[in-house]
Amino acid sequence: RLNGTAAGILNAAYSFALVLQYIVLGKVAENYGWDVVTTLWIIMIILSILLFALAIRPSIRFKRKIHE
Repeated sequence: RLNGTAAGILNAAYSFALVLQYIVLGKVAENYGWDVVTTLWIIMIILSILLFALAIRPSIRFKRKIHE
């Protein structure tokens, strides 16, 4: 049950990264320039930090259930 949740989160994050890399960032760089791309990267780094902080608690519960 928890293994599927962890795998789903990892797959969703990887898919989201691919979409940003191949579609969004290329078009943004062509249309608006690299300053906008740099700003987007900073926003994504901040968002990643927040999402990692939210994922810490479920991962601790996941490890506890494995070791029970």
